[in-house]
Amino acid sequence: MLKPHEIAGVIVIPVALIALLAAYHPAAAVKHGDALTWAAPDGKELYLKNCKQCHGVRGEPTKQAVRDDKKIPKLTDPEFYKKHTDKQLAESIAKGKGRNMKAMGGKLSAEEIDAIVKYIHTFAHPSP
Repeated sequence: MLKPHEIAGVIVIPVALIALLAAYHPAAAVKHGDALTWAAPDGKELYLKNCKQCHGVRGEPTKQAVRDDKKIPKLTDPEFYKKHTDKQLAESIAKGKGRNMKAMGGKLSAEEIDAIVKYIHTFAHPSP
């Protein structure tokens, strides 16, 4: 028969391990029926939460952001993506850019940053 402190260990340790794995894994845990699976990060959701304040909802800089930094890019400009690789974009998000764009590497995982990079490509449209 297990003693009370042994029972606590049998319950607490697996729960702690599951919580640790969920916190470590960059994707969100999603329940499908009785199964728990990992979903890829949602680039749109992450962008809207972390980037739209300056880069706008659809990649056009906000007026305040332009007042603060005249060099803030239009993410809708296809030329922007010709001059910047996805690796460079991810690095800018992770490490920050200039004095106004804060580093997000401590807040977002590499997978989340990659999801944002993939999402912002949807803003680009051909020049008239």
